[in-house]
Amino acid sequence: MFIKVEVKSKEPVVYLIDRKELLIGSSSEICHIKIDHPSVSKKHLKILEEDGKFIAIDQGSTNGTYLKGEQIIPGKRVELLPGIKLRLGLYAFVGLIETADKYERILQLDLNKASSSKEGASGENKTQLISMEDFKAAKALAQKKKIEAQKKKKSIESKKKRQDFKRILKAFLLVSVVLYVGYNGNSFFKTGANNLKKHSAVTKLQSKLTENQETVTDIMGFRVDRKSLIERDKFLKYIETVGCADPDHKIYCEGISPYSGVLKTENGASIFIVDEGGWIMKAKEALKDTLTTNEEIGKIIFLYILEKQDSETAFPAGDNFIAFYKMNDNGSKELTFVTAFNSGYTKDILSKFKKESLSSSAELNEMLTSIDPYINSY
Repeated sequence: MFIKVEVKSKEPVVYLIDRKELLIGSSSEICHIKIDHPSVSKKHLKILEEDGKFIAIDQGSTNGTYLKGEQIIPGKRVELLPGIKLRLGLYAFVGLIETADKYERILQLDLNKASSSKEGASGENKTQLISMEDFKAAKALAQKKKIEAQKKKKSIESKKKRQDFKRILKAFLLVSVVLYVGYNGNSFFKTGANNLKKHSAVTKLQSKLTENQETVTDIMGFRVDRKSLIERDKFLKYIETVGCADPDHKIYCEGISPYSGVLKTENGASIFIVDEGGWIMKAKEALKDTLTTNEEIGKIIFLYILEKQDSETAFPAGDNFIAFYKMNDNGSKELTFVTAFNSGYTKDILSKFKKESLSSSAELNEMLTSIDPYINSY
């Protein structure tokens, strides 16, 4: 039996399992398999072989271990089957494989690390059990650090966009001046009408560039302006409303039937209320065994609807909101996910929708990350 390790943006690594117990984590001093990623704990996961079965035990890791999207309770024994992947932290995956013929290099476990069944008296290698309060606090701290890092990255990207814009504007103005002077020296452009027309075109283009500067310098990129976002609570009143009576709206509702509900407009924005049921089934069928979170599934559903609507009836111009809901057992409707976007960037978003990426966790994450600058999901 072999164990396959995958980390985002890196080549998979395969190890031959030749012992009854092995430890996986970011520490090269105590682990048989080292995973070099900040979301993986020093001593993250233990795998045991007992009577031909493989058992996985989370060692109280900071960012958790996940099986099919569900977090494994630290210390709980979970059977690991071939073909099923575990997610460690944010972007690391491990799983059993029965054959490794297609891999050119098979690594041996480091037998000098992490004493197996003979653990030290200090209990250093024993399974660590922590309280749920401590676990949640540690996870919240990790999430806070991640958000701060993302904000810093966006700030740097925003600064670069401002600098690029200034360079483009300077180049444009320089070319405009050269052309203007050159045309003025040509008798063909001597007439007042042509001079006025040329001057008007330059003024309009300069004005357009100035308008776009706010968009370029906005850290939100191409998303709906945060000031225009509708609060989640306001969508609840729309969910229970029977809609599509307005002829101007009916064509858009029918475009995503039979799961569409009502289309309303508020402050010039278009709001689609959509039953997630059938779309979730379609997304999960395409994902197969790829590990995903509920938020990632919501983004995939959004991409499917965007694709279908674009091929039949384009979304109304401007800001659009798609609010997904699910039916509860008591017949009530519950808001689950909202995606806001500007229809002007529909083509840009769809150009990044690669369905073949749905079967690979690494490629799926890369695809979803590429559409984040265009949407607000909450």
